[in-house]
Amino acid sequence: MAKKKSKRADVEVFFRLDEVLAFRHELTSESDRGCALMAAAYLDDQLGLLLKSRFVDDSKVSKELFDHIAPLGTFSARVDMAYMLGLLSSTARRDLHLIRKIRNSFGHTAAPMTFEQPSIAARCRELNHHALNAKGDSPRAIFVQAVLGITGVIHAEILTVSRPTNSPEPPLGTELKLCQMDRMRRINEVLDGVGENVKLSSKEEYLSFLKSVIFASMLPQPTEKTGREKKANRGSGSEK
Repeated sequence: MAKKKSKRADVEVFFRLDEVLAFRHELTSESDRGCALMAAAYLDDQLGLLLKSRFVDDSKVSKELFDHIAPLGTFSARVDMAYMLGLLSSTARRDLHLIRKIRNSFGHTAAPMTFEQPSIAARCRELNHHALNAKGDSPRAIFVQAVLGITGVIHAEILTVSRPTNSPEPPLGTELKLCQMDRMRRINEVLDGVGENVKLSSKEEYLSFLKSVIFASMLPQPTEKTGREKKANRGSGSEK
């Protein structure tokens, strides 16, 4: 039996539809440069929403990740992270990077530029998320249709992805105390084994000695062999 969509999902779909129609209208009224910059900025924001919907709900850590100079503060980083999380296909990733490069071509020069520029037109015709004739339609029309196609992919993922929950904190109180007590017991055993003949003449020697004691306390303790194991070793000639 088909799974029924939730009322929340239906509301979200209609909300996204109105948003996308408004976005499409704005792209139409923009110059070529404005169209490229606005489209990339919108997809950048939507990728941020997609990634945040896949992360645990922690606004402080999220802000640290998505600030401008943070690990996920760039369009490129968000594209690759969404791809590595399985939220985007390799084709979608490639199209997003093409859109990013087209944006950079417009944004990194003050010279007049349009989608008909040979290098930009060639990249537009490499895009996949459109239903147009790559040879017959204009580069701008292909670009806009590809942007809308990828927007649909991202919004579909946002609607279907489930946010993970934080892992429960382990009960460290008693366990940590027992671990610390065991560590101190083993350090004392090592010190007892060293005896009173060790003489330390400087702070550096003391610190070096202390490190060696702590290291020795972390080594696995030898287990006592059972009578059966000893007998088996004698039979194999491993014990003399």
